Amino acid sequence: MGGIVTTSQRSEELLRKGGFNPKPLTEVKQPLDVYVDGADEVDPRFNLIKGGGGALTSEKIVANNAKKFICIVDESKLVQKLGKFPLPIEVISSAVPSVSNILKNDYNGIPRNREGFTEHGNRIIDVAGLEIESPETLERELNQIPGVVAVGLFCKLKPYSCLVGYDEGVNEIFKKDVIKLY
Repeated sequence: MGGIVTTSQRSEELLRKGGFNPKPLTEVKQPLDVYVDGADEVDPRFNLIKGGGGALTSEKIVANNAKKFICIVDESKLVQKLGKFPLPIEVISSAVPSVSNILKNDYNGIPRNREGFTEHGNRIIDVAGLEIESPETLERELNQIPGVVAVGLFCKLKPYSCLVGYDEGVNEIFKKDVIKLY
């Protein structure tokens, strides 16, 4: 068994309270069999916005090291077009002013600095008001801005499937392959 990996200290504490023994990613046989996590938004092409909880860099690292990524959300997270939820961007502290200016001037975004620091010692800028016509292009462009550590767009690291909770039960949607979970 490869073990359990978490993407945040908060998740690690909850798992330990539940009797599990999570390990750092560096101590687990690679690749992981499956990565299960939520999302802030999911579009019909499997593009996601993640990072509302502040662990977007770790989430990208773990997703990149997993054979399968399964996303679990409730129906309120399903959108036709990403951007209703502010886009989290993890930024090196000294670059926050310059990155914020680029987001405002070049992308017509409304950047807001989140309080505190990430577990990696960086800051998060939440960007509202973005017109996300091409999430894949925006992810590439934003990742090229000096000082940006990670962007909360998950377009390259899309989930294998998405389990959606509805009042009447759970449905697996956006299937890439056939998998049935009840």
